[in-house]
Amino acid sequence: MTDLALDAPYNAQSGWNIADPTHHVFQSVAGLKYDVGGASALAAMIASPQGAEGCDGTVVQIYPVTPPCDQVRASINGGHDIGTLKDVKVVVDAKNLRVFLVPEQNGGCVIVTVIAQFQQK
Repeated sequence: MTDLALDAPYNAQSGWNIADPTHHVFQSVAGLKYDVGGASALAAMIASPQGAEGCDGTVVQIYPVTPPCDQVRASINGGHDIGTLKDVKVVVDAKNLRVFLVPEQNGGCVIVTVIAQFQQK
């Protein structure tokens, strides 16, 4: 799951319960720097242990861009709209990833992706 969120050079800060990590949530937040236009992004990863077998986890990536959301939406290949949350367009891309397009006041767009992965039983 981290390979989907940490797709550019990054620095991270993490936290977990050192005394009993297998029974408590792990969190890590990474600041990313993309080569294209020097854009910055943020990725937050949260994992919850599910016994000795593994974890459930969620990754949220936040990536502001200068093009407007309509232009960003047009560039999502194979995607289809699934609705809106107020003025936030919700798209599912070709890889079945949910993408939220948040309009900025200055005309740009903030791309937010949410990925959840669950322990296989």
